[in-house]
Amino acid sequence: MTPAFDWGNDRAVKSASLDEINNALGNIVGASSLKNMTKKLMQVSVSVSDHFVGRKETIDLVLASLVSGVPMVLMGEPGLAKSAIVNKIVEVCGGSRNEGEYFEYLLTSHTMPENIFGPPDLKELREGNIHTNTAGMLPKASVAFLDEVFRGSPHILNTLLSVINERKFFNGKDTDKVPLIGVIGASNDLTSNPELDAFVDRFPVRHWMKSVMMSSGDKAVQLMKKSLAANNGTGSEDGALSFSLNHLRACRIYVDRVAADQVNKDEFNTYSDAFCRMKQQFTLSDRSFSAIFRMGCAYDIVRYGELKGMGPTELLKHVARDSDGAKRSMELIEKLMPSGGVGGTV
Repeated sequence: MTPAFDWGNDRAVKSASLDEINNALGNIVGASSLKNMTKKLMQVSVSVSDHFVGRKETIDLVLASLVSGVPMVLMGEPGLAKSAIVNKIVEVCGGSRNEGEYFEYLLTSHTMPENIFGPPDLKELREGNIHTNTAGMLPKASVAFLDEVFRGSPHILNTLLSVINERKFFNGKDTDKVPLIGVIGASNDLTSNPELDAFVDRFPVRHWMKSVMMSSGDKAVQLMKKSLAANNGTGSEDGALSFSLNHLRACRIYVDRVAADQVNKDEFNTYSDAFCRMKQQFTLSDRSFSAIFRMGCAYDIVRYGELKGMGPTELLKHVARDSDGAKRSMELIEKLMPSGGVGGTV
């Protein structure tokens, strides 16, 4: 009999191979053994937030996206720390770009497939085989950040669909498993190209970011202090959080089990009714119904360490395709939320 995986041993979890983690996740009977990870997940949020000014909501949403596996897109003008936030989350979780765990790329209409998936394997090509060398590229990454994600060519984005949906990369005659935990996109606006509707639909959560300089209070002063501290290498230390990318994989199992077993019927009905209302005003597919719900449950876990129940409904604030729609969606959802903003613990 295979011994039970010790989820309480942070070092073992962090150093385990992807196959070992997947096998251990498949043998989990209940979610109780993963419960303690949610507290550390909250610590990750706090640690990352300490490096930025006014970005706690964005950080929690990105973490919820990674935990749930539901892609999201950060919307807004350049210079809002979109890539920096994702990069810092990966860093705090022990990931490294140098080791290929984090992949980041700015897409343009001229981006070639080899820029994302890797160049042809010349040795295989000389032998008459078409094969891609994916080392250090997206098919080998655990977390991917794609800037201007909707500007890639249809060929590239359609290939990304199989990577996002199935975690598979069709590499010549082979089908490579992709260790991807999540994909975060960034864009100034959503594409209007109807050929890319299926791809856009895979990013059902669209978080419109604003400049912190437009906020009230002393945000400008805080921003300047953070920037100077970072440039001088005197920023806050993250410490040993003992949290890894493998912990994110385990948290997904916990979220799925909790969402399936403990969701409150009334709160689910609130979400369902709110989704139908939003569907009438914004472009939401039936596919996104379960995706947004799952990420909403993760959103609760990231913020509170437990399922509060109203995370999925709150997440519907972030489904608009433009900034004006984002204002309307927030107003609509705030009217549907119970007093206090969140439901009771389930």
